[in-house]
Formats: sequence, structure tokens, C-alpha cells
Amino acid sequence: MEAVSDLDQLYGQMLMTNHNCGWATQFFQKNVARWKRWTPETPEADLRLKQARSGIAECEKRMLQ
Repeated sequence: MEAVSDLDQLYGQMLMTNHNCGWATQFFQKNVARWKRWTPETPEADLRLKQARSGIAECEKRMLQ
């Protein structure tokens, strides 16, 4: 699960860099759903959730420009 999450995070960042923010948002949203439901709650899970949410916020910011 962690490897898939890392891949989604990396691919989302790559898409965002290439100005494909709509697609990138989908990958970040998958990670948000994944880490929001993760049990047991750990500091690493919280960090990954924050990263995914910040990716979505960055995409939204870039789409408004």
C-alpha cells in the first residue's frame, strides 16, 4: 500500500509539473482517501495525508492562475 501511495504521489507531482493539474488532482485524491482510512493512525500516515492534501491545494492554485 505504501509503494502504491508513493507511486501515486510521484506521478501526481510529475503531472502537476507538466501542467496537467486535473489529472494530478485525481492521484492526490486517491492518496487522501487511502490515508484518511488508514489504521492504525501513525505519524507517517498523517504526514502522507498532509502531503496529498497540499498537492490538491497546489493544483487548485495553479488551475486558478
